[in-house]
Amino acid sequence: GQDYYVQRVPGLPNDSRWLGQGATRLGLQGEINDPIIFNRILKGKSPGGRTKLYQKSRNLKRRMAAVDLTFCSPKSLSLQALVQGDLDLIEAHREAVNYAIAFVEENYAVTRVMVKGNRSVVTTGNLVIAAFDHIDARSVAPDKGAAADKATIPDPHLHTHCLVMNLTEVREKSWYCIENKNFYRNQMEIGGIYRQRLAQNLQTLNYGIIPRPKGLFDLEGYSDELIRHFSKRRRKILEKAGNNASPRQRDQAWAKTRHYKLPLLPEDLKNYWLEEVKEHGFVLPPIPKVQVTDN
Repeated sequence: GQDYYVQRVPGLPNDSRWLGQGATRLGLQGEINDPIIFNRILKGKSPGGRTKLYQKSRNLKRRMAAVDLTFCSPKSLSLQALVQGDLDLIEAHREAVNYAIAFVEENYAVTRVMVKGNRSVVTTGNLVIAAFDHIDARSVAPDKGAAADKATIPDPHLHTHCLVMNLTEVREKSWYCIENKNFYRNQMEIGGIYRQRLAQNLQTLNYGIIPRPKGLFDLEGYSDELIRHFSKRRRKILEKAGNNASPRQRDQAWAKTRHYKLPLLPEDLKNYWLEEVKEHGFVLPPIPKVQVTDN
């Protein structure tokens, strides 16, 4: 539910924000700190709650509230940012997310309107997006009552949920539901744009990049063993689906192995992660120095 997205991340500044031209038109800017307004937008209402921001729907109970576009940083980046402590990487990730979302808004903000009795596709160029940063994966603990010991601590996983609300403005104060098929059809392209921008940002911070299959990459200095050790959730999914599973089968395995998140503070998580690094003899790469040049 919506509570999963709006949960706060103590110690991680600016962990939520409104994005999109549609949000700006509704006066929604900066941090998402009012759950009442957030819930109104999810329901297709104005921030004040008095105005419905969509046209008539045949089945209001089945009306889609939002589409979740999730941007996941490479495991090595999560480790370097959240365990090694290079907070510039969090900003590099956020900027890449914003860049990808701007592309989505420009190209895939689409709705259908009636023109002379016929439904026509209209590109609006504006969306209302609620972005939430999370820093950990889900626990692999099999039971909800399991104790929070080292075996059940979630791995570092910097990712951002971008909830694209089912709203777009066609004309001034004339709002319609979005056509969401393009988000699903082009999710590989959208993810690729995020990763390409992120790689550019990382190189600006003097990080080397190691290419991986399917357009993925990791930071130089991270061994396969280290990355695999802190990818317990992924290993669980592959155990369930198999190494040769299709994307659909992996999605099903993801849903079947999806467990609750442990209520742990970021500083406690970092201490657990540092203990794991030390116990297994791993060495995290140092934070590179960024050369400052005079203009």
